[in-house]
Amino acid sequence: MGWQTHCQTKIMGHVAVLEQAVMAVLEGYLSGPLYHRAARSAQRLPALTEMLGWREETRVAQAMVPLFHPAAAFGLVQALHLSELLAALYRAMASTAAGQPPPREWDAAERNAPALPPAA
Repeated sequence: MGWQTHCQTKIMGHVAVLEQAVMAVLEGYLSGPLYHRAARSAQRLPALTEMLGWREETRVAQAMVPLFHPAAAFGLVQALHLSELLAALYRAMASTAAGQPPPREWDAAERNAPALPPAA
């Protein structure tokens, strides 16, 4: 397996963890261990997408990181925003795979995101 395939496999694993966190919040319970796995996945995604030269995917992945800020609660609002960002990431990856420029629709979701409370 080449390094690019390895990175893509890692990306999909991190995306799966983030999707699990969204589903857990929607079902009413996000465990501490899953929250921490999701936070690590959000932190690792930008580096992996950047290694592949995926500019738009990297921007989307970077927008996920603040959702897991230690001083912020990860609740329904953050889960819905993360869900929108994951959908944008999928769209950007599909466009990249098809050799087309990635869509920029996620920018609106990012601008409308709730402000995170300042760090304590």
